[in-house]
Parts: sequence; C-alpha cells; structure tokens
Amino acid sequence: MSTHIGVVEVPGLVEPLTRAGFDVITGDEWKSAARAVRDARKLVGAFPIIIGDVSRPAIQAWVDATLSRRDSRILAIVDETVADRADLNSSSDLFTVMRTPVTVEQLLAWLQVGSDTGLHGTLEGLMTFVTSSPEPDVDPELADLFDLDAADTSASVALPTDETEADESGYDDFTPTPEPVQRSETPLAPPLPEPEPRAEPILPLPTPEQEPEVSKSAPEATDFPLPEPTRASDVQPEPLPEPQPAPVPQTPAPEAESTRSIIDELFSTAPAAPPSGEPLLPAAPHLMPAPERPPSASSDDFLAELFGSPSPEPVAPAAHAPEPSSDEPVLEEAEPVDVVPEPPAELFVPPVPLIVDGEIGPLPKDDRAVAEEESAETVRQHADAFDEATVVAPEVGHITPRDSLPRYPESSTPVVFTMAAKGGVTKTTTALSLAHRAATVYGKRVTVIDMNRGQGSICQMLRMDTERRLTDEGLPTVYDMAVTRRPEAALILPERASHFRPHELPPIPFALMLAPTDLLNDPLLVDDALYRTAIDYARTVSDLVIVDTQIIESTDVSGLVDNVMAPLVRERGAWAVGLFENNREAIANLKSRLESDFSGAPTGRVLLVTSLIHERSELETGLLSGIETRFQGLGQYLGATFYDAAFRDNLNIGLFDSSSPAVAEVTDKIVSRVLGEPPRLEASEVTPKREKRRGLFRRRR
Repeated sequence: MSTHIGVVEVPGLVEPLTRAGFDVITGDEWKSAARAVRDARKLVGAFPIIIGDVSRPAIQAWVDATLSRRDSRILAIVDETVADRADLNSSSDLFTVMRTPVTVEQLLAWLQVGSDTGLHGTLEGLMTFVTSSPEPDVDPELADLFDLDAADTSASVALPTDETEADESGYDDFTPTPEPVQRSETPLAPPLPEPEPRAEPILPLPTPEQEPEVSKSAPEATDFPLPEPTRASDVQPEPLPEPQPAPVPQTPAPEAESTRSIIDELFSTAPAAPPSGEPLLPAAPHLMPAPERPPSASSDDFLAELFGSPSPEPVAPAAHAPEPSSDEPVLEEAEPVDVVPEPPAELFVPPVPLIVDGEIGPLPKDDRAVAEEESAETVRQHADAFDEATVVAPEVGHITPRDSLPRYPESSTPVVFTMAAKGGVTKTTTALSLAHRAATVYGKRVTVIDMNRGQGSICQMLRMDTERRLTDEGLPTVYDMAVTRRPEAALILPERASHFRPHELPPIPFALMLAPTDLLNDPLLVDDALYRTAIDYARTVSDLVIVDTQIIESTDVSGLVDNVMAPLVRERGAWAVGLFENNREAIANLKSRLESDFSGAPTGRVLLVTSLIHERSELETGLLSGIETRFQGLGQYLGATFYDAAFRDNLNIGLFDSSSPAVAEVTDKIVSRVLGEPPRLEASEVTPKREKRRGLFRRRR
C-alpha cells in the first residue's frame, strides 16, 4: 500500500506525519509543494493531499485541476478568515473542508485509518504531537494537530528520484481490520537511530544438520530458500542517521516511542525483527537498510491479515536456529550504487483566471483551444466568400456556455435610461450623444446597451457592418449572451466596434452591447432577466452605462419596463431621461407612463427634455410655456435639443459630434448631473438665443 501524503501550505503537519510513518511530499512554499506532489503522483500513483490556504485564485485553480482527475482526495484545513471562501470546490465528493482547530480523530477519520486498541497504540503516535513527559495513554479528543512545539524534530522523508513500485489501488484501499495481538511482556527498548542505507551481503544458509528444529515446522524440502521479509525490495531507502551502539535491552521505554516503533513496522518496507531471543535470519541481498529494531509483538497471522493473503513462501519467524547466539553477524558494507535520477517532468501549471476589479474573468486559451481555432480559421478561409450570412448566432471563440446566468455584486456605477412614449423623438440620438459626451469630454469608460429588442437601430446609426460586407466576423449581440449565458460574449469593446465601421469614419469611443436582429429576437431567450444581467455586468467594467429602450406602451408585454427600468430607477439609483416633442400627444403619453410605471421614483432621478425645437421662442409659448408645472412631482425639466440640418446629415453618413450646439447644452447638463462633476460646456457649443432672419425664399419651418 502507499503511505505517501501531500502537504501544501500546512508546514505544521510535516513533522508529525513523518514521525507517524507517512512519506510526506511537501515544499517550502505552495508552488514547490505542488511541483513535488505532481512529480510524486507520476512515480507512485495517487495519494491524499492536505492543503491549507485555498482562498487564492491560483491555488483554487490548482485544486480544480487536481480534482478533475478523480484519483486523489483533498482536505482543506482553514481558519475563520477564509472559511467562507473555502467551499469553491464543494461540488466534488473528493474535496473536504475542516475548520481549525482540527482534532486527531477528525484527521484519522479523513485518512480512513481508525485507531484499534488491539494494536497497543499502533496509531496513537499520531496524537502525541506534544509530549512534555511520556504518558501511557493520551486522550485523542484533547490532542490538537497544530500543537507541535514540543514534538520531536525529524527530517521529512525525501521523495525518491528513481522509479519505485507503487500501489495502483491508491491510499483509499488501505482498510485493514487486524485481530487483537497480545502485548509483549518484555518492555520494549528505546528506538535506535537508523544506520546509513547499505546493501546486505549474501550470508551462508544453515545446513540441515545445523537446524534440526526447522524441519519440523518448515516444508518437507530442506533446501528451500529463505523468504524475503518484504516485497518492496527495490524501493529506494529512506535517509537515516548514523548507527549508534545498541542500548541495554532491559531499559524501559516510553509508551509513545513503542507506538512509533509499531507504526514503523506497519508502514516501513524494511524487514521486521524476530521475537526476543531469536537470532536475526539472513535475508536476500537488496539495497534496503537492515536497522536494528526492538522485539515486536506482531506475528505471521497478524501481518497476513493486515496486508492481504499470506505469501506461499514460508515466513521468517517460523525458522529457529539450533544454537541461539547473542552475537549478530557483522555485515560488510556493500559498494555504493550510483543512482541516476530521471529528468524532472515539465510542471503542469493550470491557467489562472484574469481578475479585473475583484471579478474573475474567463480563463485564457490553452494550446489545444488555439490549435482548434486555427484549424477552424483555415476551413473558413477556404469556404465560399459569397456564401449567404447565416441566421445562427455568431461564433464566440473559446467562451464555454454556462448552465445559468451569473450574478454580480451591487455597483455604484450610474445607469441612464433614455425613454419616450412616442416614436421619432430622438431617443437613440440622445443616448449616443450622452455616451459620446461622457467618453470624449469627461474621459469616462462608457457602455451603451441597446434594449430596443427586435428593433435596435444603434448599429445602423453608427454604420456598423451587419451583413458581413467588410469582414467575415459576425457582429455579436445579446443573443450570444443568451446562448452562452456569458455577458462578455455580447460586449464589443471600442477598438473592436470601430473594426465593423468603414475605415474613413472616426473610431467609436465607447463600448456596445447590441440588440438582436429580428430573426434572432426570441423572447424565450432574450428576456428581462438577460438584460438585467447585461446591465449588472456592464456596471462592473464601465464608469457609465447608457441604455436605449423601446417605446413605453400602456401595457408592458416585454417585461423590460416593469422588471428592468422601473425597479432600477425606483430602488437602485438609476436615472431616466424622458423625451417628448412639442405636441399634445407626446406630452400626454409620457406623463401617463410616468404616473403608472414610475410612481414612487425620486423626482430628481427623472430628467425631462424637449426634442427637435426649431427656435428658442417655442420654449416660452404654447404647450411649453408651463411645462415644469405639467410634470410637477414626476421629474425635473432640463431644457431642449434643437433641430439642425447639418447635424442630421452627419448622422446619416455615420459622423457623430456631441459638441454640436443642437445637443451639447442639454447633454452636458445630464452628464454632469449623473456623474456628479462640474459642467464642461464651452461657449461655442451653446445655440445663440437670437435666430437669423429668414431669407426671401426661405420658408417658415
């Protein structure tokens, strides 16, 4: 069986586990420990791992990669500071979390090694981490794993560099149920320091005339070879201290030390010592050390029951020498054997997720994903260049679909909705003006979300390539987010957004999340929950979020008003910009929608703007003369945008300028109020109050 165990970020467990007979695989810090565990797994197979700090993303990624192999169990020992973040791998049945303090009973239960009184303290050595004075019995409930100040210091077992035979069944198969063994009446001598590893010479076997008693209990053949005490004869020996003189056998030994000797007998690959009074039988030549050990209470039946079916070869304790002698044969040192270690394998470093502002982003692509993308790119280049565009959502690269939409923490990033109760009131134009102003004049990171589902017009106004005429790459929309359940699949950064525009047009200074086309507008996929998640995601990566909405009708069949806009404005501090023309229908419809859908919203968060005013004199006459009174208690009136033929013509060819006097004044008021910064309006951006006189043939507008 395998006695290896990995210890990462828990240095206090190295010495106790080593003294208990385990081969501890560890390192000075977590990277070297992970590298040592990786190399040991290739040599000896799977074994359990104990890890301390699992709150760091890099260690979490390594734990995920290890658990994905389904061959090793991992125990995380954490304190209160990281306990709430230690359950990231709780979905795996091989991952266990224990909070400090951890008792010895809990550790033994996780290792699936139970203490047995019949073993006379076989596993009690694991509990004596602190021993001020030898005591016969230690209460396991009072032992603490981390009380190591008084423990014996011993070097960690070094990992052998050559190939060793490993138990392929793993550590989990070790479930011995031994019979109780009578404790030896002879007191055990103190453990002796282990000698340096050396090969044993071949000693002459006793002749049949010299061992008449052996023939009574041995098989009929008198020339059978003596059995090898162990099956792991070619395992690399452990580094041991210099040999010391043997002590007096009658010296009493503490109970804790006898416990260690029995643990060494169970887990060590060295041959067991014969009972007291019997000479040491010669063993087959091998490289394992032959340390002197005190008499042991174990028997052949006990070892056979503990480690499996008995070997067909006769066991060593059955042979008795005819003339016992207290003098042991002097073993000559063998020639040293040069062991050439294998070159270390390449360390597997799992990909570390990108963390932006405390949020974990998608994992980077590995070599296989890059190769698959290159292969797909080659196939696509050989396809027909004039093939019709498909209605399926565009490809999203290496992004792996999720089972459900993610949840993001609450953010203080402001959100502005542009809304209207009537079409043709420059709702989309105002949304783009606000985004352009905040990005170019105020220097903010802005994301524009087109929530006009099925009738999105932002990509048309920006002259973006929706038919793959300029590039073969598909234009991402929120439909990609609906398919993959990942908001980053629909986000188009400013550099990429400019890639979809003609090269003669200026670059787009803000990010986009576009609405799906008519063919992809599936209300079962693109629903209100999808847009709520898109807004929450955009707030984590932006300084300002502008949302262009559809016309607000008397009955909200889409759920975007009742479940997205209104709750965000009423409860989460979002802003709403209501637009209306200088006509009775537009004013009445917007007032009715504010009273029914936005009742209870803070009036300071609802901003009202009149659109397409031809002359400033209109603001003081007619329906607009008392406009503040009409919307009293519903919102605040800020001003108007003006009709400008030059501004309209620039929009038609894809040029956008928020410094135009047609929109600059009211746009700067909204952006400065939302961002809480002073206005940055220039004098040249204000429309003059006095209009030019009409020419002779210029008709009245």
